[in-house]
Amino acid sequence: SRGLSRQKLGLIEEALDDLNKAIELDERFVEAYVSRGALWNDRKRDPARALRDFDKAIELDPRNVGAHYNRGVALDSRGDFEGAIKAYTKAIDLDPKYVPAYVNRGAARNQKGQHDLAIEDLKQAIALNPKHKFAHNNYGNAEYSKGLYDNAIQRFTKAIELDPEYQTAWMNRGNALLAKGEVHAALINLSKAIELDPKDSWAYFNRGRAWTAKGRFQEAIKDFSTAFQLDSTFTDALVHRGIAKQRAGLVDEAMSDYDKAIKAGTKDAGIHYNMGLLMAENGLFEKAIDAYSKAIDMNPKYAEAHANRGNGKVCMGLTQEAIEDWRKALNVAPPNWSYRSAVEDRIATQGVGVVFQWAQKLQKWKRHMEAIEQYKVVAKSGARPKQALASAYNISCSYALLGDKPEALHWLEKAIEMGWNDLENLEKNAELASLKEEPRYKKIVALLKSK
Repeated sequence: SRGLSRQKLGLIEEALDDLNKAIELDERFVEAYVSRGALWNDRKRDPARALRDFDKAIELDPRNVGAHYNRGVALDSRGDFEGAIKAYTKAIDLDPKYVPAYVNRGAARNQKGQHDLAIEDLKQAIALNPKHKFAHNNYGNAEYSKGLYDNAIQRFTKAIELDPEYQTAWMNRGNALLAKGEVHAALINLSKAIELDPKDSWAYFNRGRAWTAKGRFQEAIKDFSTAFQLDSTFTDALVHRGIAKQRAGLVDEAMSDYDKAIKAGTKDAGIHYNMGLLMAENGLFEKAIDAYSKAIDMNPKYAEAHANRGNGKVCMGLTQEAIEDWRKALNVAPPNWSYRSAVEDRIATQGVGVVFQWAQKLQKWKRHMEAIEQYKVVAKSGARPKQALASAYNISCSYALLGDKPEALHWLEKAIEMGWNDLENLEKNAELASLKEEPRYKKIVALLKSK
């Protein structure tokens, strides 16, 4: 009795001492084993020792509902949802009105992807006790898992009405609102969750996701940083901080976060994919391809990784390999994949659009010789006539900026032969200023004016 009282007061070590003594005095004291097991699992985070106590209690009293229920809780904490479901089911068989077992079995079934069975359990829990806040919250989680965000929000709202300080329900409602795209309302709910529990790393993490969705990257970075400070094993916080930094243009810092997450052993294929995007944006295609390949190794059906690996390969001149990647992306992607038509176009045009975009970026960075080589691929392909025309003209501009007038004039003449005829652009283009006194340039201008 004193052990249970001390347990309620949070005097964990004292409660354990009392329960140990109680068991020493009576080795068949079932409730002492159940209570000590609950302490080991809930307060000491030692489910293995907890399970030994619950198993002993069940050995002494196979019909002890609390022992079976708490055994389920311990298995839950180890991620053994199948075992937990069996334990909760046994508790329900012994006492069909034992609400906590329905609530937890519903949660475990939801974790197993058995959403409809989870909802059945939670409906039964609510029928037995309409004011059970955890039942409404878990019901909301099951609806959320099914993508029924409005229904989920209603359930979370009911849980909050039952207990306005139920922090988890505020956070879950915020997540459901975020999933619906109601970012402002999500931020209000997630901020309330943080107010109720300033040490909940998940609340900061989820608010960081909301800030990211709003395009407020500095606020997002701050929240992800707090989440990681509160839990140094929270590698998802590092990954998402990296994403926020990447979108904010903080390339080196984003890469650092991704590296830290990888070293921490994250199994998230998305982190390698994002590293690939970063590498590709900076023209490091070999490293980008390696990163995309790692993402694909983790998730062979990662269509975006296949597609972007193809983009990297075509920019390196590996056109046939790129086409194989694009075809693979189409094979593994769902029928309604939003990038399907774009990838089909890349196959049909051998990726000249991707090469053209990369050439434009190189030209913007004033890496003119590299840009020229990429533009030549597009100009010679003929797969996209408008981009071929623009490529020939842009080659002329890059050669002019490099001081190579003969090549600049050659490609300007070639662009006109291909059909380029924008006289106004030609006369206003400062990049071609060095050519304007050249006889061949004047002849080109006269030709265009005569048309």
